[in-house]
Amino acid sequence: GIRREQDVEDVEASNAAKRQSGSTVLFHWSPRRSLGLEQIARILYGILNLQAEIYFPNSMHKSTEHRCSAFNTGQKQHFLESYHSQSFRSLVYRFVTIDYFNVNDPASARGDIDVTNPDPANSNSLNAADKTGQNDNTAALQAIFDHASQTSGTTVIYFPAGKYLITSDLIIKGRVTLMGSVDGISLFCTESTSALLTTINYEGIAAHDYVDIDRLFFDGVQLEFEQDRVTISHCVFFSNENPSPHARLHKGQVRILDIDNSGVHRPALSHSVFLRDERGFGVAVDVQRSVAIEIENNIFGLDLGRIDWMDNELGTTYWPTLKLKLEFLKNELNLRDDQGFWKSSIYHGFNNDCAIDKNIFNGSPNFVRNGPTHKDHAVYLKAFHNLNFTENYVRGWDPDSSGGIKARNGEGLVIARNYVDDTGILLYIHERAGRPLPLFLKNVLVYGNHIVERTDPGGRKSGIYYLEPHQDFTDENLVYAGNVFEIEGANPTSKDCIFIGKHANLNQHHVYEDNIYEGTTPPEHVNIKAAQGTLHLESGSASVPSAYVAMTVPRYNIAQYAPKSSSG
Repeated sequence: GIRREQDVEDVEASNAAKRQSGSTVLFHWSPRRSLGLEQIARILYGILNLQAEIYFPNSMHKSTEHRCSAFNTGQKQHFLESYHSQSFRSLVYRFVTIDYFNVNDPASARGDIDVTNPDPANSNSLNAADKTGQNDNTAALQAIFDHASQTSGTTVIYFPAGKYLITSDLIIKGRVTLMGSVDGISLFCTESTSALLTTINYEGIAAHDYVDIDRLFFDGVQLEFEQDRVTISHCVFFSNENPSPHARLHKGQVRILDIDNSGVHRPALSHSVFLRDERGFGVAVDVQRSVAIEIENNIFGLDLGRIDWMDNELGTTYWPTLKLKLEFLKNELNLRDDQGFWKSSIYHGFNNDCAIDKNIFNGSPNFVRNGPTHKDHAVYLKAFHNLNFTENYVRGWDPDSSGGIKARNGEGLVIARNYVDDTGILLYIHERAGRPLPLFLKNVLVYGNHIVERTDPGGRKSGIYYLEPHQDFTDENLVYAGNVFEIEGANPTSKDCIFIGKHANLNQHHVYEDNIYEGTTPPEHVNIKAAQGTLHLESGSASVPSAYVAMTVPRYNIAQYAPKSSSG
């Protein structure tokens, strides 16, 4: 599985480089209007000279420039002025772009079974899947999945670029890989107003086997995994219709239940993008009662009208064609710009030995609370045993009771080297509600985070806040060290930053003097506040494992969401 994924990444990177250098070019010419050669040349000339985000060969650039050399200066100036208008950009897009739904991958990037030609020898009575998005594929795909589960070893089921309509649940039994197009987009979609649940069930899988979902796009389709092992990578999840009343948006676009990924040595969920517009306000990922689940290098929320930052901040190593494919989907499917309407990015409960690393949690500020509908923290972590939350970028949740990184009732927690923009870190012990919870919070390290306070400087839920709101429970060995607080506004050093609330055992809360305000010389330690009694700073710094010391805080320069009045 690891070698296959590396091969696919190499192919995609190679093909992206070829498009840039001129070896491979795909054009999609819409027949909506007929253009003369001179008009086409002028369009190409403007695109090339202004470096519009479409790849063209260098040789074509020279040729086109030569052809356009006869245009006089006035014509060129008029063309450039028109090009800069949004309406003309849209016109250019309609005539010249890569059609990611109609891209052919090289043979080396295909799998064992091509769903559009699953039975070339006519020996297994398998029907081909339709990739136009016009016909229901549920029965054909279920038959292919059932056939693949009966083979020995791992069967790679390949989905060529296209749109695959499904109308009911799909169930997979056995060791398989579902793999989409490397260069194109392989999209699972539903009927107009349905948000369906694609259920992945495992039966009879040998030890150390797992199901792999790679490079697939899901529009209105949820994935649910129960039992055994799973990995998901390079996928995109969104919903482009009004969800049905039964969509269970609070259950997540990906749901992982009772999974033990011990020994897999790959993240359960990585390099994927989760999007929701205001019609689908809900949860991205729900992980419950699982072991060794790693969630890393994912993006939760984007303004699709403002993703140029991805070129500089992520480069092409993250996913070479991700930005271009997102732009294509936005235009082709008329997606709304604001795709950051998250109740929560991750619900994480009753899990052991897990990690949430290097993700971008980018919620939209355009959400307005409406009655009982409210945000429920950037991530909500509870009843954990050994959990790392490190090197993440977090913004878009308010510094109040509905925001922040919330962790409660568990032990063995590290929150380190995160960039936390205008929301807080909330540590609680709650009373039992519903399923019994461990009534303690033990062995917690909050280290090296960069916390920005802008909306409510000095507010309890803008900084680091510990609380036992109901009664006195067990808090043991909580360490706060090396955190930096960037506080906007007047007199930042007058603001409190770390709050220890009621019922806390102050002897178990170790706040070190290397928690500082940003920009003070020499570094000035922050103010701390205890609800009951007095808590003194401890000298020096905590003894922190070298792995956390070596980590870096992600300081991405991510564009702000457009205000709701002007977003798509």
